[in-house]
Amino acid sequence: MNPMIAILGPALVLTASCETISIERLAPTSLHLATVQHHLTQQWGHQFDEGHSPHQTTRHGSVNQPSGGRLSAILAGRIPGQVRTISCQAYGSPPATATDFLRACASLPFPNQPATVLPTPNWPRYHRTTINGIHYRLTALPEKSLWVLRLAMPDSSPLP
Repeated sequence: MNPMIAILGPALVLTASCETISIERLAPTSLHLATVQHHLTQQWGHQFDEGHSPHQTTRHGSVNQPSGGRLSAILAGRIPGQVRTISCQAYGSPPATATDFLRACASLPFPNQPATVLPTPNWPRYHRTTINGIHYRLTALPEKSLWVLRLAMPDSSPLP
């Protein structure tokens, strides 16, 4: 069995194909910058940069893991206080930690649902999918201990 599939497959939140799927009981919500920052700070210990002005639309937060590696998140939007895109990165972290972190990031638009209700297929090295209008892009480079997940909330904006 492919080692990447064995390590990451069971804990993933993206679909196995690039088709758009709909999960009726899940509905994406709008994301507020303060709420997402608070969640990542409380759950993962992220320290976010303080914006230079209240009108700043991008925030970066990261944390070094005691087990090694670094987890980071970039929150961006066009309107101050609103998050439209999120980029979550795990670098040098153990695969289990990286998977848990990316699962938490992928489920941010669904705050009242456990991450386990989202589809859990195998991860290829590069993958795109859409779940209820939310566009996900995954890049996995396990040989370099790098996993990146980008998501964009439903609107006409392209992924960063």
